[in-house]
Amino acid sequence: MVPDQPVNSEFSFEIDIIKNEANWPQTLMGKPIQTLIETLIHAVLAECKTLLKGDAELCVVLSDDEEQRRLNDKWRSKDKATNVLSFPLLPPFSPPLGMLGDIILARQTIAIEAKQQDKGFDEHVVHLVAHGFLHILGYDHETKSDADIMEAHEIRILARFGILNPYSV
Repeated sequence: MVPDQPVNSEFSFEIDIIKNEANWPQTLMGKPIQTLIETLIHAVLAECKTLLKGDAELCVVLSDDEEQRRLNDKWRSKDKATNVLSFPLLPPFSPPLGMLGDIILARQTIAIEAKQQDKGFDEHVVHLVAHGFLHILGYDHETKSDADIMEAHEIRILARFGILNPYSV
């Protein structure tokens, strides 16, 4: 589970994990949650061949359905919980430096989806963090061609963690 190339060791990259919901596990895939998320974020950067252009920071919030519903309603006018929200602070595909944005995950929705999709909670979280960070970097899935590009990145990133293609089911 090591990225193929360094992010760019001359710059610091701080990944803050904020736990707003007490029932999030301490570990994912047998690793401390901070370690796994940091490794995953670096794997996304390596997959996208994206090097930091200066010191950078990212915030990952481990939240619940209620907070996620409020955020989804406020920012997307959808009064319901969703699995992941991304709030990029840079224009799409900008050089990554400074505060990159926030990724917010809703534990209950993720757990329900994992069960419905017959996959592990940990694997689903890894997928959604990768998905959320790709949005931070500028990728989206509004068109079929954009979705194909984003999904191809996700599939290759997840394979680095031993997770099967979530789109082949």
